Amino acid sequence: MGKTLAEASGGRANNTAFARFLLTSTVIYSHSFALMWGSNEFEPVAMLTQRQASAGGLAVEGFLILSGFLITRSWFFSRGVKDFLVRRTLRIYPAFLVAAVLCGLIAVPWLACFDPEPGSLGFWNDLVFPALLLRYTPLWSNGSVWILPFEFACYLIVTLFGIFGAFSNRRLILLLWVLNCCIMVGQLKQNMFPSHSVMLSRILNNYLAGMVFFLYRDSVRLSRSRFVGAVLGLTLIGATMASWRLLPFVSPILWGYVLLFACYDSVGRLQYFSHYGDFSYGTFLYAYPTQMVLVMYFRPWLHPLTLFVAAWPVAIACGVLSWFFVERPFLGLKRSSSSSAVPRTAPAATALVAPNNASLHELGAERSSRGFRIGTGASLLFRGPIRPRSVQRSTSD
Repeated sequence: MGKTLAEASGGRANNTAFARFLLTSTVIYSHSFALMWGSNEFEPVAMLTQRQASAGGLAVEGFLILSGFLITRSWFFSRGVKDFLVRRTLRIYPAFLVAAVLCGLIAVPWLACFDPEPGSLGFWNDLVFPALLLRYTPLWSNGSVWILPFEFACYLIVTLFGIFGAFSNRRLILLLWVLNCCIMVGQLKQNMFPSHSVMLSRILNNYLAGMVFFLYRDSVRLSRSRFVGAVLGLTLIGATMASWRLLPFVSPILWGYVLLFACYDSVGRLQYFSHYGDFSYGTFLYAYPTQMVLVMYFRPWLHPLTLFVAAWPVAIACGVLSWFFVERPFLGLKRSSSSSAVPRTAPAATALVAPNNASLHELGAERSSRGFRIGTGASLLFRGPIRPRSVQRSTSD
């Protein structure tokens, strides 16, 4: 038998950064079909699963599962509510605001030459103020960012769970996940697929699955035979049981296991990918506008595959610039302010290991291990995490 997920995710070596980059690239690939042909109907994964899912949809679900796993882990290493929310805000907001302004000032005017329908955009009312809520008014020029408000809402859910001590009873989180699955079954029986409420349920389904994987990581054993079984099960259910619509229900389990196995068990040279930087978020932000501009100018000469080949390196270049000039400097603000903090010890029942370099994107670039006891909401909000009496800090949170 292989190692447990807790043992495998405890070291510094993992493929998380590369997995996120690969998922981002998959989203770009899937969007190429939708932008060129108007839908993902003829995308290979959509055809294989009889439109139960697309490659981009599975990639987004993978993002949510990994985020649920890693953000819950990040909560355990945060020094309190303020520390956790500041890290999450610095990770998601600066790059998004810069991307919103650049897309509004550069991409939107270019696209308006071909499609005058959107009309003129007010800089503050239509770009900046909505961006503060992670909303982007001209979504037709950057359709990828629709997921970001939901992602940040999930950060707040993790915060609330932590404040009220929900993580101290992992069965409660498991129960919430099962209840959400039951809601999805009811929505499916009422023919509400697809709808806004179903989309919200599916987002929660995947995010809660990631949280459950983390909380039960000591019970999840990683093995190649189970990995192969999960891949085969996911393929067979998607390809042969389309009429049953089972894929949204089994995907968080099977797809989540495949991803976590790939991230933490089969670790090789891909673990060094994160040493160069975390380019997935910036690539994600700039890929869709890049594809839109290419489609508007060169549609007669493009195919979905050529659109992907043309847009992918441009989006990566933008992601690299975003990392070095926006994301990393802002992450450094919090990192430098807390670099002198003294690590604290978590209780034995929830003992964690130090964060690793390959998950800097999701863990908010923590420099050292920081555990804390899961307390009541009052202790977290007013007294902070419970610390050993021998530990003294020279700096404040």
